[in-house]
Amino acid sequence: MPFKEQILMEQEILTIFEPTPVMSTYLVTIVTSDFALSSMTEDNVVIWFKRDRQDQMRVVQEFVKLTDKFLTNYTHNLWNNKKINILAYPNFPFSAVGAWGFTVFREMDLLYEPNNHFPDRKLQIWMTIAKQMALQCIESIVTPIEPSHRWLSHALATFLSYKIVGMVYGEDIMMQLFVVQVQQPAMHNDVDLKVPSVMHEYDPIYASLIYKKASALLRMLEYIITKEKLQQIIVHYLSTYAYGFATPDDFLKILNRELHQSGHAHHYNVAEILRFWMSQKHYPKLLAQQNNYGMYDYGSNNMSTIKIKYYGTKGIEWSIPVTFMKETQSSFTSSSSVFWLNNELSSENVDFPNTCDAKTEEECILICNAQQFGEN
Repeated sequence: MPFKEQILMEQEILTIFEPTPVMSTYLVTIVTSDFALSSMTEDNVVIWFKRDRQDQMRVVQEFVKLTDKFLTNYTHNLWNNKKINILAYPNFPFSAVGAWGFTVFREMDLLYEPNNHFPDRKLQIWMTIAKQMALQCIESIVTPIEPSHRWLSHALATFLSYKIVGMVYGEDIMMQLFVVQVQQPAMHNDVDLKVPSVMHEYDPIYASLIYKKASALLRMLEYIITKEKLQQIIVHYLSTYAYGFATPDDFLKILNRELHQSGHAHHYNVAEILRFWMSQKHYPKLLAQQNNYGMYDYGSNNMSTIKIKYYGTKGIEWSIPVTFMKETQSSFTSSSSVFWLNNELSSENVDFPNTCDAKTEEECILICNAQQFGEN
């Protein structure tokens, strides 16, 4: 916040600042520096940096404005800043800190030199800005009660950052990048690094890995309930607990209530399924087998039969959403129907009408979990 007045007191200066927006005290950030600062101002965005860094900081202003616009629209104006201050601080020990329109970034994470950097450097800078501003948006409005609850805000911030950058690069492309940078590493880390479950006591060693795992599960949730419904639930959560405290259980309660009111969860409780997934250390493993080359005649329709088998610890009652897509379908980014593997069965035969045409195709290939894009 800008200072209100300064009072000189016997070799000391007392600085009185304007009142801050309502926020949790752990978000309060005060910066002092021993170097001269310059600034660039455009609309409501002010970028602060060392005097010789202006040319390297120009892209930051554009990215901050686009990110702020996305968050304001996505949250239905719950995130609304009259002014945003961004400070690039040399040798800053953290990647970023701040709240409510004031963020301190590590300087090296924001610098862009067109003559020296590859084009993807811009993407890296925007991802850094988008993730931190999304995190600030969530935690400035709703404060986690415990450190172990921060996985929700970090997971949402990671997930939303790909949507933010998708405004320019395309959301479909960014979701493919999400699979490569978040989803697949989360699955790999579960096996190699034995990452604890999402709903686990706070552990600074595993925290960043848990956040990735939780973000991957939020993407699964969005696919099940649709983008529009997930946005509605996030906005409801933020508005219900605005300027107060909340837990991930509060988010799940709103998720359950919203889905039941809309009739979406008539046959299954998505909130309880998500809670179960987040309480497990690992993902379930499935084997998909096509029977008899996948074809048989069922009345006037050709049918494809797939046997889905669960490999894992017996006694753990997974409810597993399974998606299928035909190899020749033009878009792997579009939604396909979701089949739920019964949590009481280890395997089940599933029939898919009109998936393959035996008269025109000698061999039919079905792609399971198609929205992992090229990672099947």
